[in-house]
Amino acid sequence: MMKNNKGVTLISLAIMIVVLIILASIGVNYNSNTIKLAKLTKFTTEFEIINTQISILNQKKNYQQYTDYGLDSTADAELIAEIDIFLEDKLASIYNIDETDIESFKSRFQYCSAENINEILDLHGIEGNYLVNIQNKIAISFDGIKYNGNWYYTLEELEADELATNTYKVEYLEYENPYLPKGYYYVGGTWDTGYVISDSQDDKYNGNSAKVLTTTDAQQCTGSLYMWIPIIEKDENNTNGVNWSAVT
Repeated sequence: MMKNNKGVTLISLAIMIVVLIILASIGVNYNSNTIKLAKLTKFTTEFEIINTQISILNQKKNYQQYTDYGLDSTADAELIAEIDIFLEDKLASIYNIDETDIESFKSRFQYCSAENINEILDLHGIEGNYLVNIQNKIAISFDGIKYNGNWYYTLEELEADELATNTYKVEYLEYENPYLPKGYYYVGGTWDTGYVISDSQDDKYNGNSAKVLTTTDAQQCTGSLYMWIPIIEKDENNTNGVNWSAVT
C-alpha cells in the first residue's frame, strides 16, 4: 500500500534553499554593481565639471602660486605632509613630471575641499576633495575611487581605461564662440539667436559677416550642423572675459 507523501522532502527543501541563495546572490551582485557604477558616474561627472571650470579660469589667467596648497601651515600641518607625498607620487606616475620640476608644479596646486570648493572655484554640489592646478589645467582627486579593483585619481586614468568620455567637457575657445563644446566649430548665429556649430573645422565662419547662416551657407557645409544655445548669463560688464561686441 503506497503512502501519500504530502510534505516537503529534505532533498526538495535543499534544492529550494539553493535556488533561493542563487537568486539572492544575483540580486545582491546586481545592486552592488549598480551602486558602484552610480558612484563612478558621479565621480566622473564631478571631474568633468571641475575640468571645464579650470579651462575657463585658465583662459582668464586666473591662477597664482600657492604656499602649502593654500592651507594653514600650522593647523593643517598633517594634511599638508600627506598631500606632499600624495602629489609627488601622482605627478611622477601619471603626468611623468621630472623630479627636478615637481616642486615647481606643486606650488601651482591649491587644495579644494568639499567645504570650500564653491568659494575657490565657484562650483556648487561638488562633494569630493581635489587638488587643482589652474595654470597647467590639472585636477587630481585626493579621495580617489576604487572600481573593479583599481584606484583612479584623475580623469586621464579613467579615460585610459575607457571609463569616462569627453561628452561633457567644454572648452572656453575664441571670443566669437564662448563655451563651445570641444571638437565643434562656430559657423554662424548670435548670442540671442543661438549659435550654429559644426563638427567639421572646414565649416568654421561659414556664415556671412552679419553672422546669419543662410540656406545656401548651410548647404555648403561639409559637417553635421547643430544649434548651440549658451546657458551662462550674458554679462555686459565683461566680468567673465567674453567680448560680447564681437558676438552680437
